[in-house]
Amino acid sequence: MDASTIQQFVQHIVTWLSPFFPYLIKGVEVTGTKWLESIGSKGGEKAIEEAVQAWNAIKQKSQNDKRIEGSALLLSEQPDNPEFQRLMANALMDVISKNPELIEELKLFKQDIPRINQDNRSGGVYFYGNTQIKGDVIGGDQTKN
Repeated sequence: MDASTIQQFVQHIVTWLSPFFPYLIKGVEVTGTKWLESIGSKGGEKAIEEAVQAWNAIKQKSQNDKRIEGSALLLSEQPDNPEFQRLMANALMDVISKNPELIEELKLFKQDIPRINQDNRSGGVYFYGNTQIKGDVIGGDQTKN
């Protein structure tokens, strides 16, 4: 995977994990029933389990990296904040640069994260699987599955 593809994958992971940070950092007793109901609508217990496993893998590989911990704390307060998500993505990119095997671990925890493949013929990057893309798609075969 080239750096651009890894960056897209990391952003997808951060976007997927962001709603779980209140639970991952503060625990269920702090987040409350409303949060659990909203997560339940996003895949329920299995989704929470996968998020916990992915977060544990990130923490293990990051070895108490202050940027990872700080970003997670910020996201536990404001999971939808794009600036906090960007901070986490940048920190996670650094962790992955030192521990590239983390990419494969994260793919295992979240099976419906789209596969990202580089199409060397056209130079395009395609997302396969269960994903939603917001905004304009520029170039490439937008219908490819």
